Amino acid sequence: MELITPSVDYFGSYKHALADFEAAGISGFWRFYGTTEDPEAYLERIRQYQHRAGLDDGLVPASIFWLVDNHEFVGHVSIRHELNAALKRVGGHIGYAIRPAAQRKGYGSAILRLALPKARELGIRSALVTCDASNVASRRIIEKNGGVFKEEMEVEGRIVLHFIIDL
Repeated sequence: MELITPSVDYFGSYKHALADFEAAGISGFWRFYGTTEDPEAYLERIRQYQHRAGLDDGLVPASIFWLVDNHEFVGHVSIRHELNAALKRVGGHIGYAIRPAAQRKGYGSAILRLALPKARELGIRSALVTCDASNVASRRIIEKNGGVFKEEMEVEGRIVLHFIIDL
């Protein structure tokens, strides 16, 4: 199991995972990168997120990694280089998603654990990680990786928990 830079080598597995997310009624990160019809263009769009130039208004630079295991895409993690007002409320420095078929197998803890050194390399010393109060599994993952509860905040009718992980 390892975190990799998104690669065409895993693109077929990645597309299957996106179908799994959609079938489970989960929408998210992949919609930012456009259509998956052209893998190289899609991966280039992901790479562009690392730089401020070319980002849509309101977005911050982010490094994107894929968690792979046994030559299969398992999950996605986005490490935001900085926080804007929206990310200070929901999202924080690190956001991750594990494909539905791979959930409850320890991959959530692994992806966050592997992302923390990469966040430190980017100069983040105190990472904000958030989750909905109703997401008990995510809270456990964050706490298992050193997250210390900071506060809860109501955002658009839901309660969001904020945790700090010192790096």
